[in-house]
Amino acid sequence: MSKQKGKSFGSYLKIALTAGSAPSQEDLFSILFYFRQILGLICGIVAGTLGFTGIFTIAGFLALNCLITYVYAYIYLGVEDHKVEQNTLFTESLMISFMNFVVSWIFSYTNIYLKATVPIPIIPTSTQANTDL
Repeated sequence: MSKQKGKSFGSYLKIALTAGSAPSQEDLFSILFYFRQILGLICGIVAGTLGFTGIFTIAGFLALNCLITYVYAYIYLGVEDHKVEQNTLFTESLMISFMNFVVSWIFSYTNIYLKATVPIPIIPTSTQANTDL
């Protein structure tokens, strides 16, 4: 049995931070996966903190995610158009990033804006119940 050894985190990070590195298709999708997860988390926290709600927030995130991914891949990393299909570039790991966005958006919005409005149930203790009679 031969063990396949993948690239280390440091090598992916070096490719991701080097302008014009033109990674292979496999490396590109690995880098974009983590890039999109971080982007979804940051956008969700910002949207929740600023109090954005509604369908325009979701549409704005999807448009921003695709735009930033396009700029990052084609302009910053220097990926050639004929190596990667644009449809694949836009849809690869988009839904996972969207779920990260939604969860972080809900948690941050709820923690900041709905914390005071959520009623906390008060369960009377046995001494309080006896004194009320």
